[in-house]
Amino acid sequence: MITVQIKVKAGAVGGIDRLKRRAIGGLKAGIGVLEEQIKANLDGPPHTAQQLAAMGHPYATRHGSIQASDPNEVGRNTGSLYSSVKTRPEGEGQALYFDESVAPHARAILQGTGTMLPRDPIGPVVSLPANQEAILDAIVEAV
Repeated sequence: MITVQIKVKAGAVGGIDRLKRRAIGGLKAGIGVLEEQIKANLDGPPHTAQQLAAMGHPYATRHGSIQASDPNEVGRNTGSLYSSVKTRPEGEGQALYFDESVAPHARAILQGTGTMLPRDPIGPVVSLPANQEAILDAIVEAV
């Protein structure tokens, strides 16, 4: 889970509530951009079990690493993992999370299993400078 929080020092005066509301609005905008970017990684081409077998099971732990051109892309078969990406207020910030009631298999894909390697649709998104800039631009524009 990615959590971004803003805390305002106790006893702060004058206009701080307005600034705090604007800052939280900026964080919501930034998290919204992040959500869109993560969903793009969850919108890969679908693969049937037969196709994965023909590909040599590229996500199998026996390989030691993912044997696919984009190791963090996740195929969109039913769309439930894509739909499970959500945001919610958390404290004075926003949290982005995968709702396991929508996609019970989310944990298996993100953390792996005994036979399947984990995939990380979040890390590459936040590490790319262009994506970081888009997130910061959304925050600044909203504030």
